[in-house]
Amino acid sequence: MILVIIVFLAVNEKNNSVEFSPGDALYVSLSGDDTTGVVSFDAPWRTINYGVSQISSDGGEILYIRDGV
Repeated sequence: MILVIIVFLAVNEKNNSVEFSPGDALYVSLSGDDTTGVVSFDAPWRTINYGVSQISSDGGEILYIRDGV
């Protein structure tokens, strides 16, 4: 099971509506590594804090938290 933890949305300044434009999918898992600089489903980061710190201020990314305790 994959849980979507954070979704950043872009705000359209003309009419103040919210638009979603998917960007990169980011992954975190206990099997991951925060030091690689590479992130994918097969090569996730290890910690949620590191994953959150890598989300750009431009928005559009989704941080997926994979299975684990």
